[in-house]
Amino acid sequence: MSTWRIKVLIDGYMGRKKALSLNSSVRNIVLDWPARLRIALGAAQGLCYMHHDCTPPIIHRDVKSSNILLDSDFEPKIADFGLAKILIKKNEPNTMSAVAGSFGYIAPEYAYTTKVNEKIDVYSFGVVLLELVTGREPNCGDEHTSLAEWAWKHYGGEKPIADVLDEVIKEACYLEEMVNVFKLGLMCTSPLPTSRPSMREVSQILQRCRSLDGYEGKKMGKEYDVAPLLGDDKYISSYRCNSKKLLDASDSSLAKTLAPNQRLRAPIHLPAATRKAIAVVSAKQEARTGPSRSILLGQLESALKEHQVDEAWETFKDFKRLHGFPDQFLVANLITESSYSADPKCLRRACDLVLSISKEKSVLLRPEMMTKLALSLARAQIPVAASSVLRLMVEKRSLPPLDVLRMIFLHLVKTENGTYLASNILDEICYCFQKLVVNKSAQPELTKPDVTIFNLVLDACVRFGSPLKGQQIIELMPQLGATADGHTAIIIARIHEMNGMRDVLKKFKDYVDMVPVTLIPHYQQFYDCLLSLHFKFNDIDGASALLMDLCRCSESNTFQRGQKEQLKSCSVSIGSDNIRIFTTAIAEGFCL
Repeated sequence: MSTWRIKVLIDGYMGRKKALSLNSSVRNIVLDWPARLRIALGAAQGLCYMHHDCTPPIIHRDVKSSNILLDSDFEPKIADFGLAKILIKKNEPNTMSAVAGSFGYIAPEYAYTTKVNEKIDVYSFGVVLLELVTGREPNCGDEHTSLAEWAWKHYGGEKPIADVLDEVIKEACYLEEMVNVFKLGLMCTSPLPTSRPSMREVSQILQRCRSLDGYEGKKMGKEYDVAPLLGDDKYISSYRCNSKKLLDASDSSLAKTLAPNQRLRAPIHLPAATRKAIAVVSAKQEARTGPSRSILLGQLESALKEHQVDEAWETFKDFKRLHGFPDQFLVANLITESSYSADPKCLRRACDLVLSISKEKSVLLRPEMMTKLALSLARAQIPVAASSVLRLMVEKRSLPPLDVLRMIFLHLVKTENGTYLASNILDEICYCFQKLVVNKSAQPELTKPDVTIFNLVLDACVRFGSPLKGQQIIELMPQLGATADGHTAIIIARIHEMNGMRDVLKKFKDYVDMVPVTLIPHYQQFYDCLLSLHFKFNDIDGASALLMDLCRCSESNTFQRGQKEQLKSCSVSIGSDNIRIFTTAIAEGFCL
């Protein structure tokens, strides 16, 4: 007999050949679903007795499939009480000096706080249920996650639960029970200890899943319906809505702290021996599988909130290597935070990430995220990266707003290389619009460049001596329906002058001559370029005719002014940068 002073544990004898671990039974003998459900119910009843019927309660602390032994009739027996803990006060946690248990079965809060209560056994038993219903081992959910995390990830997705059930034993007549037990396993492995059911509730659910007379004839009726326990009750209904948030550790700070296998970022005030034990356990697990998904997600989110961009990139690098890309929200935050950085290295990283995502998972890219990045890259004078992001936005048919697009081009054309890239981007945008018109497609959210953007690029072509590139941009303007203003006329004249296109410029003069006489002085540089070409082609008659026209315009413009101002206005300075002709005397002759 056990007393408060002396604790005696008595187990029935099980022959060596008849005692089988649950793992080996599943592998070699292939237990069918009724046998597995019977094993689950028997083990649950044993734990229920330890938690609720023993005084004081007993916590096993190492519930796992290999500690559930089977007799010759496959009746389960819970074994290995070497780590068991007797609670002094029921429902109150006791703190241990070291973490004990097995990988894949340890409740996350136990690893952080070393506090022992019934809920850590419930978590471990939930992993056993998931093993029984899926046929998977606790650390083979996939390459880098535990079985519990893998199950939660699948439940948070869009695929049906039936896809993860053990194919070896999955039959239509057992499908409902297997799905219910899978849900029960999720409930038991909830990241929040308070959300887990008690072992008494687990036993009741399993008892209702299993018919009273075995599987020869399943009992029908309201009293045998398990749906109220697994459908709309306080447990599973909350998981149906929040499972994805719990999995991604983004629902609340508590959920982030207690996500499966996640360690806290902040140090915990624990005894030195406890901290050392936790470090050893974590190091061994990370050495085998790498940091879990929830750990890295929490670290990444925390670094972004604290604007620690470098740390965020290191965490993202580990996450990408182990688990692929995170969700759209975190990707957008990472790129946005990098866009605000003044570090060119950080900006280039963000650009490389955007280009990588566009090839592998373009659905993660948001237009506003790429807009901020393109502007930051252009402002930092990284034209190649900025043009790459802009080109990607053109392909996705979503350009920045017009005012932002102007700023991007303004920064790009500050350098010769940037001007070349900006002209190519402008060419691609025009081609995209032209293609939409030909195909009669509905125009997406594609910003149409205005005359200001054309002026910026054309002026840069003149400034950096790229008249041929400028001529290509000029030919794009009518295709896009862009209307030239006074500045455009002067810039176009400079480009035609550099290309020696006198005939084209003479035709252009016919349109400039239509402006009011009072505005002719504003086009002085235009006539300057045309006069330069007349001299270049040794066309003295053309140069003289142009001078005569300008003088007449000057005379007409000064009739209403005083004689003193008339003589001043008649002195019109015209000519190119290298040929400047002053015609004050000729103008005075016409005035007389």
